[in-house]
Amino acid sequence: MDPHTDDPYRYTPSGISVLHCIDASPTGGGRSTLVDGFAVAESIRGDQPEAFDLLHSVAVPWVRHRTESVDQGEAVHLIAHAPVIRVDPDGEVCGIRFHERSMGALDIAPDLMDQYYRALIEFTKRIRSAEFQWEHGLVPGEALVFDNQRVLHGRTAFDGDPGRRHLRLCTVDREQVHSTLRLLRGELAPDREHEKLPAGNLS
Repeated sequence: MDPHTDDPYRYTPSGISVLHCIDASPTGGGRSTLVDGFAVAESIRGDQPEAFDLLHSVAVPWVRHRTESVDQGEAVHLIAHAPVIRVDPDGEVCGIRFHERSMGALDIAPDLMDQYYRALIEFTKRIRSAEFQWEHGLVPGEALVFDNQRVLHGRTAFDGDPGRRHLRLCTVDREQVHSTLRLLRGELAPDREHEKLPAGNLS
């Protein structure tokens, strides 16, 4: 499974994700992969600034449409329009939103289409590359904690039949985590209390 962020089709995607391993695959493979989306974005800004400009200035549709209820949930039709890379008023990268399977049909200016696809392909190549990926095999009882609006996650292929593999996911609002961090900074590191925290990739 390629690296992605969860819930890109929501106006406010999931915040801090906790991926808890209950059972790991006994046959091997299925290692978790994490990618720092901010590092990927900055690398593109550094050597392909035109591609970076398109990825942060062009909003694209993210869609989840299910007309009937299934075991995983009820019928839904969620759509959010947002760029892959979000920058704040100071031009700093503050959020990533990316999931190939959730991207809807692009409706952008025809003269930008080829350039945009090239920029998107470049972003995808980099998040798949070993240069930016961190890989780890979770064992039962272990958990990964990451910012879903910065860090893309995925997994490697399984070695044959994965057998029983059970991961549990829960999320925490980024606002709650950032609030706690500011309070702790005010108590333990007052000179850092007002340091900027990334707002995320909001619709």
